[in-house]
Amino acid sequence: MKFFTTMALLACSIGLPAMPAARAATHVSSHTSTHHRTSLQVDDHALDWRSDGNSLRLHDGPSGMKVISLVPDGWLGLHRGDLILAVDGRTVTTIASLQRALRELDTRAAVLTVRAPDGGHRDVMLAGDDYARWLTDVPEPPPPPPRVTTAR
Repeated sequence: MKFFTTMALLACSIGLPAMPAARAATHVSSHTSTHHRTSLQVDDHALDWRSDGNSLRLHDGPSGMKVISLVPDGWLGLHRGDLILAVDGRTVTTIASLQRALRELDTRAAVLTVRAPDGGHRDVMLAGDDYARWLTDVPEPPPPPPRVTTAR
């Protein structure tokens, strides 16, 4: 819950709409070994990933995925305030669309189209090992139920 409160405060401070206190579709995964501690928390509008002192927070918006925080700044070629517009030319505006585009690359290198806070655009290359950690194992939604027709 602390994550959502923090994200809501951050969102308000940078002019994004606040998130509700609880989200129905929250996915949390965590892995700890003797050498590494990794956590990933994803909901409908935010991604929070942490591992061994590195962290990344993304929040979706109408124009793309905003880098809310990144430690260390510049890691992976991204900076706080960057807006991820596309993955390999495919527009992304939600966490789900970002993860879907990355998952479809099947760990091949990804080219992110990024707009910096000053308005400049650049491409950032990510290796599959870099972004694979941000993906959740979310099952595809079930197909819609069959239509039932009634005889008249």
